[in-house]
This record gives sequence, structure tokens and C-alpha cells, in this order.
Amino acid sequence: MAFTDPILAGEELIRNSIHSENYIPGVSGWRIASDGAAEFDNIGIRENLWTPAITLNGQDLGTRLDAMPRGCVAYINGNPAVQTTAEIQCMQVEVDIVAGRYYEIFATNITTDIQTGTDSAEFKFRWTLGTPPPAVTTSSDILCLGLRQSVFQIAVVRYTFWSGATTRARIGLFVSSLNGSNVRTWAPGGGCTLGVIDHGKAPYAHPGQGTVGSGVPPRVLKEWTITANDSRAFNGDGTRRTDSRINDMVAGDWQNGRGNQRGWFSFSAADQATLNDLIGVPSADIQIAEVYLWNLQWRQASDDGYLSIGFHNTEDFFLHVGEPPGGIPNVYNPYSIGGGGWFDIRHIPGIIPSNFVDSMRDGYLNGFMVGNCPFGAQFCGVWDGNNAGAATPKLHMKYWK
Repeated sequence: MAFTDPILAGEELIRNSIHSENYIPGVSGWRIASDGAAEFDNIGIRENLWTPAITLNGQDLGTRLDAMPRGCVAYINGNPAVQTTAEIQCMQVEVDIVAGRYYEIFATNITTDIQTGTDSAEFKFRWTLGTPPPAVTTSSDILCLGLRQSVFQIAVVRYTFWSGATTRARIGLFVSSLNGSNVRTWAPGGGCTLGVIDHGKAPYAHPGQGTVGSGVPPRVLKEWTITANDSRAFNGDGTRRTDSRINDMVAGDWQNGRGNQRGWFSFSAADQATLNDLIGVPSADIQIAEVYLWNLQWRQASDDGYLSIGFHNTEDFFLHVGEPPGGIPNVYNPYSIGGGGWFDIRHIPGIIPSNFVDSMRDGYLNGFMVGNCPFGAQFCGVWDGNNAGAATPKLHMKYWK
């Protein structure tokens, strides 16, 4: 006797998805969907793993690796034996530097073995920038000094900098006489090392995260979560729903006579003041921007679909009777499995539009819209509103200011 409710047709999964009995999204069990999406606790792979992209906590692996330190990116070792009564180059390296990354230049194990007078010599870094960079000379810009070295006193010269441009640099280690007497360099043992270390991508788009001189740093790391205090569901003609979904957020056109429905939620006046703290914050200084939404029902009777998120900025943002709702600008459509959860709204070019964060930085945000995607049942859902306790919509922000 054949099964009356089959799962497979040959090798094809004919149900929307299958999952284990203990499956809880993001917590336990496993799930395989007919569209190719899957979730497991642990995966063992005995041979090759092929994938065009790997994402870790919402960020692709390439971006994460690019931000990490690259180690030594320029290096030379030797025993310079140069002498001067003025200034002369001891060693030089050339290196590519990248905007937004943090570098350290160092020279170790070098001294002088001839000089007249105590503390009468100094070592210094000079550099030039360009593609290609000009020659480094005694008139090139000075980065730092190893001040007043005595004969046979081992010098260590170090300098760190944040690169504001992508270019090539020539870096020279120089020695100079401070009193006009003859000075000669010497590198004992294995010689002097001149190197450049890439310490990784700087966390912000510009330097200056502290203060010079007395006082406190002008910027601090802030983090807060605010919860919606009002939410409503609207029919396609702009009238508010009056049934049991009045305080939920309904998304999409279910072809049930209500038209293209959508939901809206807002924050209290006190929370709006908190939100306004984001005005003027550079987008690069926003570490976390995410919205929490919990799904009650998908139209296609499955447990997954595509959510549509937008923002609204009118003073009285709830639609009035007879006022047709406008579209959501720059809609973001994250994929949601199970009940939902936190959805990243930080700007990712080509994936997440910038209008979410921009609206907060410009002081226009009063709340968020859900819905307005008439692209089939997978975009039609019901989401919890402000009366849902822990599942009430929330906005979580973490940023420097």
C-alpha cells in the first residue's frame, strides 16, 4: 500500500521542508528545505568543501579575513657600516600600504661604534609616498627619532600609523651626528632588522578615537535596545484592520480582499530621544544595527519565507483612513526560518540598502514598516506587535560617539 502523504517523489523533496523532531531554529535539531536551505548542529566533511561564499555572523569570510593582521609585509636584515658627520641612510624598505589599515615600522639591534661626545647621535625614520614613491633622502619627511644615542648603546626605533590612503611607501632608517663629529653605524650579531608589520584593519574609517593631552576621550561606545510601544496592521486601501490582527504587523497581499497589507511599529517619545542620539554618527562607527521581529504565521503554511523591512519618517506615521499607503523605499528582504529573530540592517552594498542606518543618522526614523511585497505567498506573513511581551519588535544599536 502506497503512502498517502509522501515526502519524496523519487529523489525529489516534494514538501516545503523536513526536519527532526527536536528542531528549534538556531537552537537544536536539523532541517532541510526544498529550496536548498538547510540547518544542522554539526557537520563533518571527510574530503573537499566547495562553496562560493562562507558567512560568519552575517559577515562573509573574505571580509573577516581581510580585517585580520597580515603580519610582516616588508623586511630587510643586514650589517650597515655607514659613517657621516651630518646624516646618512643606513637601510631602506619599500612596501604597499592600504587605506584603513594599521601599520608598525621598527628597526632593532643597531648602534654606533665611533662618535665623539656622549649622546651625540640619533636614528630616525624618513619616508616618501607615491606610485612609485620618490627616493628617500635627508630632506624627506621624518616619522620619528631615536633620540641621543651613545656609542655602543643599542637602539630600537619604532613608529605606528593608520594609513589614510592606498599607495606605496619607501621607508629609510637614517643616522645623524648631532655635534658634527664622525659617526659610524654597527649592527652586532645577526645584524639590524628593518621591518613593517600590518596589524590589521582599523575598526573605524578615521583615526582620532581619543584625546591628546589632559582630558577624557571624546567618544564612547554606546549600546541600547528599544522596544516598540505601538504597532498596527493596515489594509491595502490605508484603513486600519479592526480584527484580531489590529495590533500585529501583516505583510503582503493574501488575495483575501484586503489588498496589499502592511504593518507599522513605532517607539515612545523617550525611546525616540534615545534614537535621536544617532544623529550625525558616521555609518562606519555603527557596530550593530538590527531589528527583532517574530513571525506568527506564513501565508504558505510553511515555516519560512522572505520578510520585507522598510522605514517611515512622517510625524504621524500611521496611515489615515482613505489614504493609500506608499511603497517602502529601498526594501530589504531577509530570509526568515521559523519564528524569526534579529535581522541585520547595517548597510551592505547590493544586499542591504543604506536607508535604514541613514534615516537614523539623519534624525528621520520614527519606526519601521513590514510588508509591501506582492511577490507571492512567501512574502506574506503575520508578525508580532507591541502586545507580544518578549516577542515585541525591538531595535538594537551599538555605536561609537
